[in-house]
Amino acid sequence: MGSAEPKIVAKPIARNRRWGLRLLILIGLLVVGEFYARGQAWSAPRYSSFLRYQHVFTPALQQASDSQGNVFWMTHDPRHPVQWIARDKAPETLRVICFGGSATAGLGHSPNVTFPRHLEILLRRAYPERPIEVLNLGTVAIGSKQVLQLVRDAIAYAEPDLMIVYSGNNEFLEVHAKEFARTRGGWKAQLASTLRQSALVRALERAVQGEAEPTDLPDRRPGQSGHTQAEIIEEIEIDASAERAALSAYVQNLVAAAQAAQEAGVPTVICTVAVNWLWSGKEVRESAGQDAADAEQRLAELDRVDLDSLPDRKARWRHVLERADALAILQRDDEAAQAYLQALEIDPHQRRATVSQGEALQGGLLATKARIFNSTQWYLSRAQRPWIGFDEFYDYVHFTPYGAALLAEGLFTDLAQAGWLPGAEEGVAEGYAAAHRAEVLARASQADAPDFFERDRFLGIGLDPANLTSRNLWKYEAMALELDRVLAEDPDHVAASIYRGNRRSFQRGQRDQALADWRRALSAGGPEELLRTAIEALQNRPRLNRSLFDLR
Repeated sequence: MGSAEPKIVAKPIARNRRWGLRLLILIGLLVVGEFYARGQAWSAPRYSSFLRYQHVFTPALQQASDSQGNVFWMTHDPRHPVQWIARDKAPETLRVICFGGSATAGLGHSPNVTFPRHLEILLRRAYPERPIEVLNLGTVAIGSKQVLQLVRDAIAYAEPDLMIVYSGNNEFLEVHAKEFARTRGGWKAQLASTLRQSALVRALERAVQGEAEPTDLPDRRPGQSGHTQAEIIEEIEIDASAERAALSAYVQNLVAAAQAAQEAGVPTVICTVAVNWLWSGKEVRESAGQDAADAEQRLAELDRVDLDSLPDRKARWRHVLERADALAILQRDDEAAQAYLQALEIDPHQRRATVSQGEALQGGLLATKARIFNSTQWYLSRAQRPWIGFDEFYDYVHFTPYGAALLAEGLFTDLAQAGWLPGAEEGVAEGYAAAHRAEVLARASQADAPDFFERDRFLGIGLDPANLTSRNLWKYEAMALELDRVLAEDPDHVAASIYRGNRRSFQRGQRDQALADWRRALSAGGPEELLRTAIEALQNRPRLNRSLFDLR
């Protein structure tokens, strides 16, 4: 019996070789395409930050016009209150543009409870015959990287005469979110993060999803916990080298902003960022309410503990805070201040600018012509005790009405002393913040209408004066829901109608709803002259001629 014929395998081998060659060619084309795509505008990430809500949309201003045909530049990002400036700047106009995160934006209150708004009031007092334009481009959650983008955009498009930057509380948001995704997000999150490093993948994402739009941003609602303020803060810590890198980038970004302003010849103030030294969360610490005897005993117990023996940074932070509280109760103020400052520097949450961070910024800015305003030093010069607390900030970094007014008072005084406000007297601002606080407290004592009716004075506390001191970060949104509830039960509630109309008048796309609220208040017997003036002004407000994002 003969041996079996050998099988012919030449065709499968040749076929496999052809497929292998095709695969190599495809891989080669992808590699060449990847290198070509890098640096191309069409392959840039859709969002400038790992966190979509940190993205900024430039140009920040779009063309608008009013019923008389006057042309303006107008904000279009719904995160900014509706604002506009003349497209053709009139002679002698003083145009000031302010930048920063949520503290500049005024998170928690209305856009009137911001230092840019108070600075505008002071400038109008100083120059009653001069056109004054103050534009607030403060944007919730953005960091110095996005502030630099907005500064360059303003220089290119807005003809600023003065710029003020107050930024520094959000430098770790993106760092922590990336670390959270890496360690807690699972393999899907890690794969998605890896793929987005590819320029070709980013280009495909842009082609399929289009350009980023403000309407794509997450909508923050009251009560929504979110990773940023919950798991990330509690569970994620970064190492010292990553912390140094983030702070170095912060200094570099604001130095670059100062240099861009210098090259354009725009006088610029860079502020170090003040924060609440007493903050440790929404709840008041038990140690802050001790009597002197308990404080003395507790201080002795704390001083017997070696700080380095505590298990982690959070435990050391709590230990130092409790010690500071005991010292404050015992009126050993200088020692308490040093302890509060120490606690601030080791705060594991890293959601507040530190004093050392401000010192690093000041050192970096020395080679520029930017004017440095030390806001921490300013607040301490006005504080009753040698620390910054809940008089100035209702939570960890966001201003009370008094705190916002006080920063504007300090900035105006500093600018006048530097000769940057020719012809303006320093005394214009003297006592401004204290007078504003007295006025706010007097208004808040009126049970039927604790907030101001006037749109340009509306605080955003609505019908509940407790919102002045509430530590809820999202109390402005909660106020809106409460006004909706009240008006659902009583459509003719005058104060609620006015307050809701005031809030809506600052929002993109809410003009008609604001007018309806004010008209309802007018028909229900609200203050006639005030409401008719507000209605007329809103009807004549400029409208966007077009928008990149089809917003109305």
